[in-house]
This record gives sequence, structure tokens and C-alpha cells, in this order.
Amino acid sequence: MDIRIRPKRRLKKTKVVGEPHDSYSFYLPVEVMEGFRKAAEDARQSYSEAMTEAVYLYLAAKVSIQHMHKENSHAND
Repeated sequence: MDIRIRPKRRLKKTKVVGEPHDSYSFYLPVEVMEGFRKAAEDARQSYSEAMTEAVYLYLAAKVSIQHMHKENSHAND
């Protein structure tokens, strides 16, 4: 999956599509992106790696752990 992080500069609303895609774009305020850039420099990590890791952590936090346990319990039956 390709993840792109872009500055949030436009106000146009995007249509939500229910089907999965191979790539996703996240629009963040420029101040947030600058904060990530500084944090990446302080950690001696590349900016793109830091942003991708942050997005993965955000998405992982949105996954319902209870839902995952239900799926796993059916697989073990």
C-alpha cells in the first residue's frame, strides 16, 4: 500500500469512497508536518519514514481490537 502525506492547503471536500484503494493521501496542516520534520531530524530518522510510521500508528489505533479478537476466535474453531 502506498501512503502519501500532503499539506492541507485546499478547502475542497473529497468524496468518501467505500472501496479499498492501493494508495491513500492524508492532508495535514503545514504546522503539523513541520513538527514531524523537526521530530524526524531530532531522532535522526528520514522525514518520509517518520511520517509513514505516524500514519501507520494512527491507522492501527483506529482498528477495533475487539473485532480482531472475534475474527481470530472463529479462525481457531
